[in-house]
Amino acid sequence: MKKILILCFLALAPFIVRAAEFSSVVNSGKNVEARTAFSVELLLEPKGTVNGIQGTVILPVGLSVADIRFDRSIIPLWVESPHAIRSGDHEEIVFSGLVPGGFSGLLSPYYHGSRPGTLFTIRATALNEGVYEILFKGMTYLQDGQGTESSVPPLTASITVGPHRGGEAEKRIDTTVPEAFLPVVSKSPLIFNDRWFVSFDTKDTESGINYYEVAEVQPGSFGEPLWKRAASPYELKDQTLESVVYVRAVDHDGNMITEEVRPQNKGTKAHPWIISGILLLAILLFISRRKLYEK
Repeated sequence: MKKILILCFLALAPFIVRAAEFSSVVNSGKNVEARTAFSVELLLEPKGTVNGIQGTVILPVGLSVADIRFDRSIIPLWVESPHAIRSGDHEEIVFSGLVPGGFSGLLSPYYHGSRPGTLFTIRATALNEGVYEILFKGMTYLQDGQGTESSVPPLTASITVGPHRGGEAEKRIDTTVPEAFLPVVSKSPLIFNDRWFVSFDTKDTESGINYYEVAEVQPGSFGEPLWKRAASPYELKDQTLESVVYVRAVDHDGNMITEEVRPQNKGTKAHPWIISGILLLAILLFISRRKLYEK
């Protein structure tokens, strides 16, 4: 279903060209030790302009995924956000996403040409020392009016893991909330069968975004909102758009920020407590006027 969504979005053409390459940065160039988490940043370097990607990362036996961070990703709209699955005796990470408007590399006045953009960063651990190879495979889709399928040459990242030296580095505590963001309610015939959805994205430069939650609250409702874990885009339950939509971003240290989208359709339904309040007010006015006339 998710692959079909990408194909519909891109009007996939039947021929294949290569128009992008993967690259990776392991642990920011630092040494990797057994039983200590290290990072592998996956980057995409397009040779043209791409507006969709899907792929798989295959980890060898002996490596396990601690978490995946994509708050700095060039992908604003994940069809399937990067997540680990178990495949036999090893783990794999699957992902697919869209870049409306296209991505042709990071541009800056401080350097010539373009540079690769980050897709996501994997934090993994190795139980034992040794040499491990991570395989990256994927497919991009060109922004050429036809959504031409573009295979990405497989990339193998070789990681040398040294012995564990004992002791753990002091963990830096993140006390900063994620950056403010603007949830957007919209709909498209290509997503959720033209039903209303909310899309969102933000960054956390300290510990990274851990997850998002969404709550839909009817005006006048009492009690705590019913929060649900969510990924962008999220299909709204209230298709009348009469609810306040809250989106909460939570980082890996539990700091959170909540944004909201006010009802786009205020509707005509009166809530029971409003009706009760009006009736009570009318009764009080009637009693007070009656006492006034009796005097």
